[in-house]
Amino acid sequence: DYDKSRAAIDTTLAEIYRLKHSNVTRQEIAKAVTQITSDYAFGFQAVEDQAATIGTDLIRTGNPDYEELFLKKVAQVTPEDIRRVANKYFYDDALTIAVLKPTGAGGGAKAAKAETEVAAAATKTKLANGITLLQKQDKNVPLVHLRAYFRGGSYLETPETVGGFNLMAGMMRRGTRTRSAEKIAAEMDGMGGSLALGSQEDYFYCSMDLLDKNFDRGLDLFADLLTNSTFNGGEFEKEREVALADILARSDDWQADSEARMRKLLYGAHPYAFDPLGEEASVKSLTVAQVRDLYEKYVTPDNMVLAIYGDVDPAYARAAAAKAFGRFNRKGVALPALNVWQGLDRDVVETQPTDKEQAVIFIGYPGMDPGSPDWYATRVLDAITSGIGYPGGWLHETLRGQKLVYIVHAWNYALPERGYFAIMAATAPETADSALTIIREKMAKAKNEYVTDEELAMGKRICNIMEDVSYSQTSADQATFAAQYEILGLGYNWRDSLRDKINAVTKEDVRRVAQKYLTNSATLVIKPATK
Repeated sequence: DYDKSRAAIDTTLAEIYRLKHSNVTRQEIAKAVTQITSDYAFGFQAVEDQAATIGTDLIRTGNPDYEELFLKKVAQVTPEDIRRVANKYFYDDALTIAVLKPTGAGGGAKAAKAETEVAAAATKTKLANGITLLQKQDKNVPLVHLRAYFRGGSYLETPETVGGFNLMAGMMRRGTRTRSAEKIAAEMDGMGGSLALGSQEDYFYCSMDLLDKNFDRGLDLFADLLTNSTFNGGEFEKEREVALADILARSDDWQADSEARMRKLLYGAHPYAFDPLGEEASVKSLTVAQVRDLYEKYVTPDNMVLAIYGDVDPAYARAAAAKAFGRFNRKGVALPALNVWQGLDRDVVETQPTDKEQAVIFIGYPGMDPGSPDWYATRVLDAITSGIGYPGGWLHETLRGQKLVYIVHAWNYALPERGYFAIMAATAPETADSALTIIREKMAKAKNEYVTDEELAMGKRICNIMEDVSYSQTSADQATFAAQYEILGLGYNWRDSLRDKINAVTKEDVRRVAQKYLTNSATLVIKPATK
């Protein structure tokens, strides 16, 4: 909050200047070295990160292997070094403070290995208590990735309870029978790892990434969070404040805000209209008892997929997981069926005001579930019309070429019952109508004309490149998607056949899915109210 900014600045400066007069402990330095080493390892997984690091190091220092030297030097830092540099650089005359004030209310890398080892194939087994265990060993980077996914999420919520699963997931880091919230945070910092919990439409999750040497400690903490959370009332109020801050941040993010509005227009009374974060009124009304009830019903072994990917021996990891979750035998409830959504029987168009200076166009077409055989052709259609991950295709080339939009993109968001194909464009208010006309023309073209051989080949190439770059390059990505697909019933190895099925898509397939899905739509135009 802005009214707390002065106190925050003063407290920060007091901590920084304290380093000038008192030595940090060697234990604090050891923890910092672990965190720095961990950050560099995490930031060196992707090929582009490795290339960027080597190139940047060469330009800045003349040494392409500078990061290796840097990490060695970091490990040699002493408490006296910290006090010396604090006194050399931290003083008021060298200080700049910038504050971004609300106008309204409220307010890498580690040296690459010269030779890599081919990662083993993923496997699936069942633990004795019913947990589905996915594993894949990868020795290329000294990291381990833990993923726990459960069915649940906003599809089971109502307007009065939406945000409950998200609160429940967050509460799992707020204390267990043996660890306080502060101890959990301190352990994660000490391991140089990262912890994330959250909820989506059809699942909720807990994920942890850490150095391989900390696997045993990390798994012990991971299992404790999932099986022994206490849902303390005081911590619940803190987590509620975090959720309310996230909801406020969503309203300040033009893309998140506009997509949330479009989904309400598209889905109407169906639960997929809900944002998993919830709404201010629903989050404020939820009680700790309601949220604890979700935990007891849905965090159960037979509703859990556990993925352990990375640099750890599979047999060892399997035995360790069986031991860590050995007493986890909670029985839950049968998952209710998802409400059937019939789609739209007509076009829906709505204009809504905004206090921002730009306009946003958001179009949603009723789509498909992720297991649909139409997914692959729609993926290629997406690439041809807007690119995947990076801007390109018909929409980008035409609208940016005519300087009608700042950003334009499309994507296929498949959901278990029925997702949507979305098109989003940010534009100036005076060009919104022209941009919308061109978007509709390009979608009509996809339905009425066959794409060219060159466009089809380009679309497939984009799909395959982005699969390698953004969806399956790192063990972290592979663990995340494997756990997601398994909990949704697609199978952990669903993505293994993606390239072959993308390459099999024809021009006829692209036109067929365009005609099937690019029909009735929900179109939302958000722009400043005219004065």
